Amino acid sequence: MISFIVLPSLVFSQQKSVTLEQCRDSAKVNWPNFKKLTLNQENIELITSTLNKNYLPKLTLSGSATYQSEVVVFPEIQLPGMDDFFPSFPNDNYRTDLQLQQIIYDGGNTKSAKTLQLATNELEQTQIDIENYNLMEQINQLYLNILLLKQNQDILITAQTEIEENIKILQSAYNNGAILVSELNKIIAERLKIEKQILNTKSARLNLITSLKVITGLDIDISTYYQVPKKPTTNPITLPQLKIFATQGVINQASLEMNYRDRFPKLSFFANGGYGRPGYNFMNTDLHPYGMVGINLSWKIIDWGTYSNQKEKTVIKQSVIDINRELFIKNNRLEIDKLKTELSNLKNQIKLDSEIISIKNEIKNSSWSKFKNGTITSNNYLKDFNELKISEQTLEINKIKYIQKEITLNHMVGVQY
Repeated sequence: MISFIVLPSLVFSQQKSVTLEQCRDSAKVNWPNFKKLTLNQENIELITSTLNKNYLPKLTLSGSATYQSEVVVFPEIQLPGMDDFFPSFPNDNYRTDLQLQQIIYDGGNTKSAKTLQLATNELEQTQIDIENYNLMEQINQLYLNILLLKQNQDILITAQTEIEENIKILQSAYNNGAILVSELNKIIAERLKIEKQILNTKSARLNLITSLKVITGLDIDISTYYQVPKKPTTNPITLPQLKIFATQGVINQASLEMNYRDRFPKLSFFANGGYGRPGYNFMNTDLHPYGMVGINLSWKIIDWGTYSNQKEKTVIKQSVIDINRELFIKNNRLEIDKLKTELSNLKNQIKLDSEIISIKNEIKNSSWSKFKNGTITSNNYLKDFNELKISEQTLEINKIKYIQKEITLNHMVGVQY
């Protein structure tokens, strides 16, 4: 990067100053969106912990107490010694059950569910990264526009100082009857015009500083010295936007894997124990313990082509993701090439602007001399004066634009802040 602005360090020895890097770093602490990253990481840990517990045994306790308006009644048998052959069932029943269930094999469902959940969470984190990355670019633009307006303001103040000195000289000439009052008034009007421009520039700059202050939380104001940024030294890495497409692909495949694993057999062990009446032997009407152990097997043998359809949808969806990625890369490449061309053009313009200013400064000085001697009017002098001022403003604008576009270019290629 070309070095454009050199300012004596003594001028700012007692002045509060800030850098673009400080603004970015402070925003990472102050701006609420960055706090989502910590919460998102905590969520990842919870997802992993929760799904891992699928492999742990599950205990379920249940109980009931019921009263029936009628129960099974067996016919009486009138045989000697058979009076209590059939029991009498009570209308009230009670039971407490404890069930244990342990997965032996779930067909890989838990593993694929974990992959899907983590990928979904990664997608959310990438979206946050993109928002934060774009916020960094917003800070870049705010900061550089503040610099741009400051340079414009400084040029206007310099022009104002020169005009005021000229007015003093012309006032003396008017008092001596050397020039007409109309010529003096035109110069005074130009001074007022410059004062108005300075006020507008200050107002616009204050608005930008206020926005930057809200985002960064820094104690900055219009009196703060905003240092000119240096060229970034960090190397570009993957743009967060590109991570979106990769994560979408993982989610797409993980969803298909979930459907695939759903077709696998599921095997689990269970054990039930209880106390109450009736138990498994309904003929026993006493309160008593009972239990059962066993193995459950479930297997979806036929899914009527559901998995095949899902597989086709996954292929189509992945193709769409790939196309969107390619489209993003090409559009990004176009923007990068455009920025490089603009940077080259600005570099040439800056060189020419410096030469133009040197010539126009000589023209302005010559016009001022002629105006004092009465050989030209104030209109001729103000025309040359304003042309010089415009050329100086153009040079400073192009200098800041060069830095601005260079930082934007770094943002486009994925430089991390």
